[in-house]
Amino acid sequence: MVADAEQTGEPLLVVRQVAAALADATPWTVPDQLCRAYQQAMAADSVVLSALPHTAQCHLIHATGPLALQGEEAQFTLGDGPTITASACGRPVLVPDLRTTTLPLSAHLAACLPAARTVLAVPVSLRQVDLGVITLYYTQPRTIGENAVGHAHCAAQLAVEPLIQARETLAADGDDWPMPAPWSTVHEAIGMISARLGCPAADALDLLRGHSFTTGYSLPHIAIKILTYFANADSQDDDPGQRAAT
Repeated sequence: MVADAEQTGEPLLVVRQVAAALADATPWTVPDQLCRAYQQAMAADSVVLSALPHTAQCHLIHATGPLALQGEEAQFTLGDGPTITASACGRPVLVPDLRTTTLPLSAHLAACLPAARTVLAVPVSLRQVDLGVITLYYTQPRTIGENAVGHAHCAAQLAVEPLIQARETLAADGDDWPMPAPWSTVHEAIGMISARLGCPAADALDLLRGHSFTTGYSLPHIAIKILTYFANADSQDDDPGQRAAT
């Protein structure tokens, strides 16, 4: 297991490994190569890359394991957490231990992620370009020094241009990195609510989050229920027999 970068005498390990991974990546594999380079260099248990986590357009691009998937879903549901704060503020956010931190909603996040202890969220941004956040999850409390956090941030800045170029290359062929099903379902529900109520996407997301918070159901679960409800309602509107019966 690799220790903290400062302790190994390799403070720029993450920068070098990310640079090497990006140099070898294809447009399709850039997100995976980036996440795995971070996971190896900083000895994380799970790593995730998310686009614009603090907005209603947030979506997961790639994750190396279920812990990262659960972490991003929990933060997106709560509307708070280290990933969202890093995205909104444009600076790295380190939570040494989810079980003891005093960050807002930390107790709820810790309850959603009993296997996670230390979390480091690093914005993938450079100058005026904000792409998202790369977040590292650890199952045990982890000491990550200030220099290591800074180098992780530098590595994320290196990834901005390769990510942009990769996505532009895919878009030119009509392709894009696939969005995991739970996230695409949530965004479909957000679009449906926004269109039906005539409200901004951010307000539609707040409605979903509020329902999730009060019922205890996940956003994907609620999104499926809403899409099913609207589909059934539309089916009845299109069926003259159903309209006559009602």
